Amino acid sequence: MKRRQFLAACLAVAALLTGGLPAGAFYDTPPAWAAEHLANLEENGLFYNFSTDLESASPIHRGQFCQLLVNLVQKEMTPTLFAAHPARESGYFPDMAGTAAAYAGGQNDIYYAAAYGITEGTMVNGQRLADVSALLTREQAAKMMCAAIDFLEESVLGAPVAQRGDAVSFTDAASISAWAADAVAQASALGLMQGDEAGRFNPGGTITWNEACAMVSRAFDAAEAVRREQLAGTGRYLLRSQRSVETSNYVYWGDEPLWLLPEEDGGYTVVSVEEARLQVETFDSSGVSRGLRTLPAELPVFGGFYVGEDGCYAAYGQANTEEDDGKEVYRVVKYDADWDRVGAASVTGGESHTIRPYYYTDRTAMAEEDGVLVLHTARLRYTSDDGLNHQSNFTLKIRTSDMKVLEKSPAFPANHVSHSFAQDVVFSDGAPVYADLGDAYPRSFAVSLDSGDQAEVLPFLGATGDNTTHAALGGLAASADCYLLAGASAPQTDAASWQTERMNALLAVVPKDSFHRAESDVQWLTGCTDGRAWVEDVRLVTVNDNTFVVLWQARDADGAMGDLCWAVFDGRGRQQGDTRTMADVSLPTGNVAVVGDTLMWVRPERCGTGAGTGWAPTRNLAVCTLRVDVNGATGGEGPTLTLSRDAMTLSVGEQRLLGFDTSAPEGSYTLDFYTDDYGVAFIYPDGTVEGVGPGTATLTAALRYGGRTYTDTCVVTVE
Repeated sequence: MKRRQFLAACLAVAALLTGGLPAGAFYDTPPAWAAEHLANLEENGLFYNFSTDLESASPIHRGQFCQLLVNLVQKEMTPTLFAAHPARESGYFPDMAGTAAAYAGGQNDIYYAAAYGITEGTMVNGQRLADVSALLTREQAAKMMCAAIDFLEESVLGAPVAQRGDAVSFTDAASISAWAADAVAQASALGLMQGDEAGRFNPGGTITWNEACAMVSRAFDAAEAVRREQLAGTGRYLLRSQRSVETSNYVYWGDEPLWLLPEEDGGYTVVSVEEARLQVETFDSSGVSRGLRTLPAELPVFGGFYVGEDGCYAAYGQANTEEDDGKEVYRVVKYDADWDRVGAASVTGGESHTIRPYYYTDRTAMAEEDGVLVLHTARLRYTSDDGLNHQSNFTLKIRTSDMKVLEKSPAFPANHVSHSFAQDVVFSDGAPVYADLGDAYPRSFAVSLDSGDQAEVLPFLGATGDNTTHAALGGLAASADCYLLAGASAPQTDAASWQTERMNALLAVVPKDSFHRAESDVQWLTGCTDGRAWVEDVRLVTVNDNTFVVLWQARDADGAMGDLCWAVFDGRGRQQGDTRTMADVSLPTGNVAVVGDTLMWVRPERCGTGAGTGWAPTRNLAVCTLRVDVNGATGGEGPTLTLSRDAMTLSVGEQRLLGFDTSAPEGSYTLDFYTDDYGVAFIYPDGTVEGVGPGTATLTAALRYGGRTYTDTCVVTVE
């Protein structure tokens, strides 16, 4: 994950502190009343960019408190909001020049504090100074805290946080500075600050880390309550997890995968992976965690997870570099609805010719139908005769009732793809169909039938086995008539274009009735051309037999994530309606659950501070929902194609126009003519037929529309 990188600061007293705060960063033991607040901030990433040698009972400095408040504000920001509120220009505080750590072009978090209205610094001899090393007084803390709350309400949340009561009348109110009086009243009404046993506020007294963290923790909980209510009103649901999730605001294949299982009672189960261990957490319908269960890692390498018809499956593996035929290399474990282990399937190195399972693959796929589970992944094989270990795909079939292995790939299976960097598998017409991103044989997207028939989709330029394709596989689906493959690729037009990072989203349609001819229709869904933006990730989701959704997301040259884009297609690959977008929503890293006409997945909700350049761990998860307009479960009939006659007679040298009629919209199709005997009759592109020699020939008109071919014929007799 990318993090904000800081230069070492040469300050005698730290102001904006760098680094990441691990558990137990305060070397003293905080009192019980403060411990829960410190834990709350730590668990939710609000100690981001602080050192690890802090004393909770010591006074906090202005710069440190500003950093806490900036973390609070940015925690609630989306990337769009973060970009809309840039930091003050470098040099805004002259006393910070050359002393504070710099990032993002010389801006650091004291400048964000100024941009958010948290601090304007201290005026000394006509200069605005950050004065980060000064000890913070209680009335200054109230002023800064309420300024952060005001900014949250007005510019981030768009709604007020809840008050806990009326403002407190402190016995020493007369000693509170006029500029702080309103803030002190607001802080007390919000329940953020309290007086002592005698009812004094003590405005000039210093404030400790314990007290500061309690304030920020209460403010964070109040802001989270607003966010939870807002998300629920828009069809997104906020979950508060018991474990930290670490990810980034970039779209990376390497982001931690999260799988969502909607429950019948309106709750959710979220599955994640931590060092090959499955973390299974259940939530009630209000988003409150019911508990977290850890399932042991059965082998060191985690391969993938799948939500099946009557259970869930986890794929594990381990290296076998010694090429031990008897060593277990693959294990697929089945769990029931209560997450109890009910069985496992095992494959050895000798049975799979594998020294490294799940090797160099972006995605491992599983699919289940009629009691058969198929795992489709990649492996590094045993040493070949050439002395090398070659990478290729690997397929495993398992009977789910007793987890018996039914079939496993030999060294060169029927659906073989060498250098397979990503895989998918679906069932169609009772048999599995496979997709691979191949780099060698073939060097293309490949769709393979269980019989071994294989269609190459969008062959990639470059050398065979180049170990780079500048392409990504987004998924495979099957309708009644076609196979649909989604992905992204750089332009495949010339030797230079394919090597660019300029990937565009695509949907390829492979008609089943012409699969043996490897015909495919590739539709480009985006048009990134200047290198300043490119598609990073694509997902293909099956809603029903005739409704398929392609989701994609692009990023710019600075790594900023763009809006999530999506489009609906029918079973023949024809887009239904316009391409639509959703702001501040990330693509799923695990599964997409389909409930009726709604797509659901889970992602970290604002992954901590620094929305523009990196994220800290979070315990908040958001269930993202996307409702689509579904097509009928079975697609309507395709366009008609009718030739003007089904037979004609010509003399040698005679020409006659063969007309046609089609219901396909003008400009939406291509039409080609063929003859099975050029020695008898020739047909021109406009449909003109010419008699060549005596005999009989069959003319075929082929109309290509929506990834499918429609034909009609005419028999020609030449005299």
